Amino acid sequence: APAMSGLQMVAAPDTADPHVMLTLEGRPRLGPDQYFGVEGVAVYLVDQRRAACAADFGGGCISTERRQAQAIGRPNTFDNILPVGSTTTIDGVTIIVSGKTGNAFTVQTSGTFVAPAPLPIGGSGG
Repeated sequence: APAMSGLQMVAAPDTADPHVMLTLEGRPRLGPDQYFGVEGVAVYLVDQRRAACAADFGGGCISTERRQAQAIGRPNTFDNILPVGSTTTIDGVTIIVSGKTGNAFTVQTSGTFVAPAPLPIGGSGG
């Protein structure tokens, strides 16, 4: 859970290309998120591969030039938030959100992340 001790984020890099990874982050109804109609584990794709960057810095992209997008669902929605009780497989990684205690989620992962093709520059994410 955010602002608590312990694990804050899980990253699953593509073993064939360390410039791209799948991330899992807890999104409880807390702080500004308390008014959202959904809570759970948010899944994002962080892509720093050359083909996904608006600028090239030695074979990858950094800072604001990187591509970050929801790993599933429509852009600018809560489709990428996996609620408690869900099991989802994304790009080779199976994610089970099995519980919530306070503002922390219990998550189990298995598999190996294999990145999809790079997002087009100007596509979803940001």
